Amino acid sequence: MHELKLMDVQKKYKDKEAVRKFNYSFTNGVYGLLGENGAGKTTLMRLICGRLKNQPDFNKTANYNV
Repeated sequence: MHELKLMDVQKKYKDKEAVRKFNYSFTNGVYGLLGENGAGKTTLMRLICGRLKNQPDFNKTANYNV
């Protein structure tokens, strides 16, 4: 079984928090992100995929390549 564990994921743009202390463990399956415009869905996906530089305390662990 594969797992992607996100712990205390945060991202700020100047004084705007795009993602605030996100914690979740993803296991095998299909997931969707739902939320209002500006909720941080795209920012979270970009952090997971490595498309954005993360905050210094960003911690992503996985037992496989994303």
